[in-house]
Amino acid sequence: MHLVSIGAPEVDARELDDDVLRRASVIVVDSRIAVMNETGDVIIPMKNGLISEKNLIEIGEIISGVRNGRSRDMDITLFKSVGIAVEDLAAASYIYGLVKSRNIGITVEI
Repeated sequence: MHLVSIGAPEVDARELDDDVLRRASVIVVDSRIAVMNETGDVIIPMKNGLISEKNLIEIGEIISGVRNGRSRDMDITLFKSVGIAVEDLAAASYIYGLVKSRNIGITVEI
């Protein structure tokens, strides 16, 4: 099972309860610093001792092979995102590349 949580970008807001975090074998985040400062989904369980910074794996660490994600079929993985600028830039760059390669859209001079 894989869960994705995108939201609750306030220090006292949650969309994940303690049981979800307790059962997750792997907790992946877009940015360790961002989630530890911006979302109650991580801040509150950390204050209560349920999880610690060492439980948080940045997605870039998995992509680069520094850390492992799922290691067993039965693992429950969780991706908690608060959104960071580099993700927006990557999405925009990808879409721009598609538009250019298909020669669609219009150019606007600013």
